[in-house]
Amino acid sequence: MNKISFVVIAKNEIFNIEKCIHEIVDTAECLDDYEIVFVDSASTDGTMQKVQGILNGKIRIIQITLNPNAARARNLGADCAQFEYIFFIDGDVVIDKAFLLFALDELRKNPKVGCVLGQLEEIQYSKGFGSVQKVIADRLNINERSINRILPGGIFMVRKAVYTEIHGMDERFDIYEDRDLGLRILKGHQIIAVPYKMGTHHTVSYRDIYRIFSRLSLIRFIGLLLRRNFFDPKNLFLIVKLEYGLFLGMAAWVILGSYFIFHNIILLFIFLTILLFDLFKGLKVDRKDLPGRLVEHYFYPFIILESFILFYPKKIQFKWIEINR
Repeated sequence: MNKISFVVIAKNEIFNIEKCIHEIVDTAECLDDYEIVFVDSASTDGTMQKVQGILNGKIRIIQITLNPNAARARNLGADCAQFEYIFFIDGDVVIDKAFLLFALDELRKNPKVGCVLGQLEEIQYSKGFGSVQKVIADRLNINERSINRILPGGIFMVRKAVYTEIHGMDERFDIYEDRDLGLRILKGHQIIAVPYKMGTHHTVSYRDIYRIFSRLSLIRFIGLLLRRNFFDPKNLFLIVKLEYGLFLGMAAWVILGSYFIFHNIILLFIFLTILLFDLFKGLKVDRKDLPGRLVEHYFYPFIILESFILFYPKKIQFKWIEINR
């Protein structure tokens, strides 16, 4: 039987949330049964009211009222989910019907598969969603079926039994909780990437300078992720591969520091080569993103180093209510 629990999480997603929910309802027509567990993280922009206005008896609405974050929202949604397979969707994503049945087939035919993801189109907007800045055909670069990809975001389908087995997402992570989850899934199960479009992600550019600086405190969670996997070469390689720009900047600073210690002109040449290569690539990809790219590659590493050594967040309690319709 084709039955899926769609767990949608959102915080202040009024721009996209109606499109997100309506597309799930339309897509779910090919299923035998479905439910939508919508978990709101204390939105203040009218997101909740938009969802409440959608007349569909399959939607269950929950709101976290104290200490929300994405990990807590997804864990809460998974606890409420009643079907064997869960499709986690962020409120800024509009899913695509093509992916759904292929993902179910991957999960059904091989019990070793714990999670499936697909291609993700991304439309990046200016701050406030004023205008489209860039369209990326597939942010995840999935050109063929592949095994054991690290989770690069919060949109994927998972076997509920696997999610429960590893105790879901670590709620101490305010960001990168999906990558931590993926690394833990890979210890006993496979993550499959398929060349079918999962959906379209509507977001403000990650390299928007305002967004870059607003994420300063959140980048500390990369340090936590690194420390947790530091003695696991396979996982460490996957993290570095996914965040290569940060580690490129980190390597550049180490080389420059070594130059001042050893006074070897070759080290200075290597540092300048890395910097010029990064600048050239940034200009080639998108010159508007260059300031954000430089902050991300050459300032973030100091925050990551500090958090790797000193950052030990604790699990905290949160409160939620179910909204009766």
